[in-house]
Amino acid sequence: MIVDMHVPARDRNGKLRDPRRVLDEARAALLDGLLVVGERDEVAARKAWLAARRRDDPVVFFGELVATPRERLICIPREPETVLLTDSFRDSLSDAPGAAEQVITSAKRQRAAVVVASPYEADGGQTAGDRIFALNGIDAVEVRTSATDELAADLALEAGVGMRKPCVSGSGAIDGGKAEMGWCATVFAREVKDQAALVDALLEGEAWPIMVDRSKPRDQEKGGSRGGGQRRRRRR
Repeated sequence: MIVDMHVPARDRNGKLRDPRRVLDEARAALLDGLLVVGERDEVAARKAWLAARRRDDPVVFFGELVATPRERLICIPREPETVLLTDSFRDSLSDAPGAAEQVITSAKRQRAAVVVASPYEADGGQTAGDRIFALNGIDAVEVRTSATDELAADLALEAGVGMRKPCVSGSGAIDGGKAEMGWCATVFAREVKDQAALVDALLEGEAWPIMVDRSKPRDQEKGGSRGGGQRRRRRR
């Protein structure tokens, strides 16, 4: 099962993305699932994503992005409607020492999975870097999105492998972004039918990052129907 593990809930202009449009893009990219990642207000928009999904669309999962003074963490609840971190809790993390540890502790109490987002990719000064090795309780490492450079991706992969944590990737693509959805994604060893199954798969380490070779014409790649074509994959 192939899942885009980082689909931002908002577009480049800060507006909530159109779920129907994104789901159409995900289907065209031959994805089996997508993790919608958002902060605060985006959590309330989850119902719109679920309502927009049709029977043959990719499965939709949800993750909460939390930015601490140094790290960015994606917390994945076991149920799609669950809000793991309240606004007051998030606000208390602004300059708190050990903020990442507080987030991880809170998430683990609720049996959620915690992914470190692109630890070597600087984003507004927030980058975990080698501090990732001191973050006890994380379940996976995001090694690549469309914005990740090769060095940052390689360092993140080395960290994940060294820590014996599953590595994941996703497009990170937003409207007007440089990479189409489906260019980088994550393979799961088994079918992940719902949010709880996604969390369990991460906890069990059954996930691997891939890059998809889209050099072939789209009509050849799709083979005429969803899932019917050949996808050339390269593991990172």
